[in-house]
Amino acid sequence: MTQFSGLLKVVRERGGDGTLRGRPWSLPLAERVLMIAVDYRTNLTMRQLGPLFGVSSSTVCRVIQRLGPVLALEPALVELVRRHLAVQSEPWSAAEVTAGLDQAHPDRAVQTTVVRNTLEGLVAKQHAQRTKQCSSVYYTATGGPEPVAASEASAQAEKSK
Repeated sequence: MTQFSGLLKVVRERGGDGTLRGRPWSLPLAERVLMIAVDYRTNLTMRQLGPLFGVSSSTVCRVIQRLGPVLALEPALVELVRRHLAVQSEPWSAAEVTAGLDQAHPDRAVQTTVVRNTLEGLVAKQHAQRTKQCSSVYYTATGGPEPVAASEASAQAEKSK
């Protein structure tokens, strides 16, 4: 319950409690936030969510459109890892990236194995590059898939010569 109370506090601080104009909300803020949490967790349709909260599907739609962006509290871990690598000029190990993320985001618990899996996912999508030095693996950011496509194009041009 304390997590939900904290979530309500954040929504209030970000201005999610007020109405811009027109009628006030028929549901209190706590129920609107709960509605969005149920929507995110269960993936029910708006037509299914309406009766659960005693409102119409159009009200559910308005609540999600208004409070959904307010509830986007933190970026995903993959985005944090990508940003962390982009700022660094030298290769980093998964443990070093984890330590940097722990320092930058102390409220977020990050495990090295999760960061390593995220880094490998970035390598698979060509947003990071993996290098091995002895038994250690280091990661650096790339500009995305475009440089690889350019290098493949130049390799194909060389083959056709």
